Parts: sequence; C-alpha cells; structure tokens
Amino acid sequence: MPAIFSPTFHPCLSVTQQRFQLLEAKPHEEVVFARTLKHKAVHSSSSSSSVGGSVREDTLLLNDWPRLLQLSIGSWNLMLGLAVHAFLVKCGSQNGTFQGNNLVNMYSKLKKLDDAQRVFDEMPVRNTITWTSLMNGYSENGDSQSVFRIAHDMFCIEEKFNEHTCSVILQACDSPEDRILGEQVHGFAVKSGLEENVYVGASLVSMYSKGGCLGDAEKVFNGVQQKDIRFLNNMILEYGKAECVEKAISVFIQILSSGLEANDYTYTNIISACNSGDIRVGVGKQLHGLALKYGAVGESSVGNAVITMYGKYGIVEEVEKIFSTMDQKNLISWTALLTAYLNNGHVDKALKVLPETLDLSADYDPIFLSTMLEGCSECSNLKLGRQIHGSVIKLGYLTDLKIETALIDMYAKCRDLKSARWIFGGVSDKTIATFNAILVGFMELYRDDESDPMILFNQLRLTGLHPDFNTCPD
Repeated sequence: MPAIFSPTFHPCLSVTQQRFQLLEAKPHEEVVFARTLKHKAVHSSSSSSSVGGSVREDTLLLNDWPRLLQLSIGSWNLMLGLAVHAFLVKCGSQNGTFQGNNLVNMYSKLKKLDDAQRVFDEMPVRNTITWTSLMNGYSENGDSQSVFRIAHDMFCIEEKFNEHTCSVILQACDSPEDRILGEQVHGFAVKSGLEENVYVGASLVSMYSKGGCLGDAEKVFNGVQQKDIRFLNNMILEYGKAECVEKAISVFIQILSSGLEANDYTYTNIISACNSGDIRVGVGKQLHGLALKYGAVGESSVGNAVITMYGKYGIVEEVEKIFSTMDQKNLISWTALLTAYLNNGHVDKALKVLPETLDLSADYDPIFLSTMLEGCSECSNLKLGRQIHGSVIKLGYLTDLKIETALIDMYAKCRDLKSARWIFGGVSDKTIATFNAILVGFMELYRDDESDPMILFNQLRLTGLHPDFNTCPD
C-alpha cells in the first residue's frame, strides 16, 4: 500500500516542490492554490510538531483543495493529487464522504483505479455519487465487468440509482452479450421515471445502436421530449455509424429549425455521417459552407471530417487548402490527408508529407501506421516500409490485425516475399484480407513450389474462408 495512505504521511518536498515549480510557470489562476499547497508542504516538514503556526494554512487549504484536485485532473498531474490526498490524511478528513468522492473521482480520471478502489473501500459512509464515480472510472478504462459488479453491490445494499448511475451502466454495455443487462437498466429507468432524461436517453440510444437494434434506439430517441444538443448530436453519430445518412440529415435539420446552436460536434458528426454514405458532393459542400459560416471549421475534428469528405469525392485541391489553413493538426488530420492522397493516386505527395509527421511518432496509432504502410506499398518503398515496421514494433502494435495485413501487403508488393511469409506465419487469426495481401505478392512473383500461390489458396479454403474478387482478380 502506498505511504500516502498512512495517517503519519507528510508531503514529500523533493517531489512536490518540483511539481509546483512547473505549475508556477503557467499563468493560470489555479497557481495561487498550488502555491498555497507548496507553502503548506514546507511548513509540514520544517515544523510538523508546531500546530498553532499552521492553523491558518490548514484553513486555506480546507477551502481550496477541491479546486486543486480539479487542477490535477485537468493538467494530468498525479503528484498534485497525491499531495492534496496527503493533506487530507494529515487533517484527518480523508474519510469524509465529500472528500472521499472527490478523491475517488481524481484517481479514476487519472486512471489509477486501484487507488480509487482503495479510497472507496476505506470510506465509512458512501452515497450515490461515490458508487457512480467509481463505476465511471472503470467504464472509462474499459472494465465493464467491474462496472457490473459494483452496480450489483450497489443494488444489493439498496443505494439509490440516479440518472448518472444508469447512464454509466448503460455505457458499459458495449457488446451484444450485454444487451439483456442493458434492457434491465432500461426497465428500471422506465419504472423510476428516468427514461426521458437526456443522459439516460443518450446512453440507451448508444447501447441499442451498438447492439444493432437501431429501431429500439429510435424509439428511445423519439420518446425523449426535451432534447438538448448533446442528445441530438449523439443520434446523428449513431445514424452515421449505421450509414443512415438521410435520417442523420433529418436530425441535423431538426437542430437548425429548433433554435438550438449547432456546435463543432454537430458538424463533425453530420459531415462524417455523409462520408459513410452515398451523398452528392453538393450536400457536402453545403454542410462545409454552414460550418464555415458559424466558425466551426477551425476545430480540428470538423476540419478532419471535411478533409475526409473532399478526399472521398476526389477534390484533392480542396483537401490541401483546408489542411493548410488548420491551426491545430492532429494525427487524424495527417491520416485524412494521406488517405486522400493515396485514394486519388497521389502517392508521390503522400511520401513527401510523411517526414512532417515524425514529431507525432510517439502518438502513431494503428490506423495511421497502416495508412503509411499502404503508401509504401503503392510506391514499393521498402526502405521506408522497414522504418515504419520498426515503429510498429516499438509502439507494440505488431499483433494488431490491420497492421499485420498492411505489413504483409507492403513486403509482398516490395518483392520481399521472405518477410511477407514470416509475418503471415505469425498471424493467429487470419482473414480473407490477410490471405489476399500475401497472394498478390506470390502471384506476381510466382517462381517455384515454395512460393506457389496454390498452396496458400488451398490453406485459405481449409480455414473455411471464402475467396472474394480481390482473391481472384480478372
């Protein structure tokens, strides 16, 4: 157990003061509170036996510590959160329900679930907020089973479920197997009068949509009378995922006619929805025009969606124009640009911009890496492909199926069949795309029995997979 949970623990000056030196460089008002805690840390070590001299500082921090915890979350500063926790332990107030709730929330947001659970377990009195905060932490970290376990325990002691509790449980129902539990929560929400709450409604819409039950999601959506912009945005998002573009546009029109103010999420979702379907370029341009009119294109998420849209329509000049005017470019922006280049035959341009992404190398994700590998495949750039392969290994994505398939395709098209076969042999769950990637290379370089594509084709049939038009091209 960390020392911070010991009643005799005092803030560690050597670590805490370093953190405050970093905080003091930021011109934010929260630094005032950080300095207060630093001052308290100094008094804790130099005169821990003197009680009277620190009464005033204790009083200040007793009022300021909630904002310091929010600062620790917002700046992702665990040491600041630990220092606040240590102060509460020293004052003997860490077991208060309000204090405990804030600590559980802080540790959950900073992905320290073991510490959040430990604080929760040591709290003598818990309330609905306590339980919901811990469940939300597990949910945001993808641990659905812990969410269900805590919800069951909460139900057994007859703790009250509110709209946020129901919403968190529903968000954890992220697989078709969880639908029964989701329906039980839905029934509870109806019985408790929470079904029309926008938080519960939005979570129900997502739960049913993820389970492939869009009709049930629509019933929930239509049953909520007071819809806010977040709820409407969520419905547009789900329609987009289901490729129901006309329905997504209908909800967008509902937003415009209702007097609600569309935000960057609205435009991101509606433009992305159009990207998923077969919508005329004129509609996309109108949406782009509206986003420009209301100043939403400056947001990276909207700009990324617009770049993807014009890339889909083959308007590369517009893609480049929007990309160049974006103030904040992220990995998704670069992925959208590279995809637009590759899908429209501009392999040379794609390769020219790749070096500009090196500053983001620590943030590379499987989608971006597979896009880069596709570029190497199209121009047979084996040297760059091997460099990207090294990044894949370094970042731990070697077992990602999309990455594995892209690597096989790259090596096969770069005529390095030995490497392609080696990676192919290590793929545990082969798909038709995996077989297609290596078959292309072997069919182009057919030379002997070792590289005979018929051996691989027979292996494909034995796995129960069915060839497609890419397996047997004309």
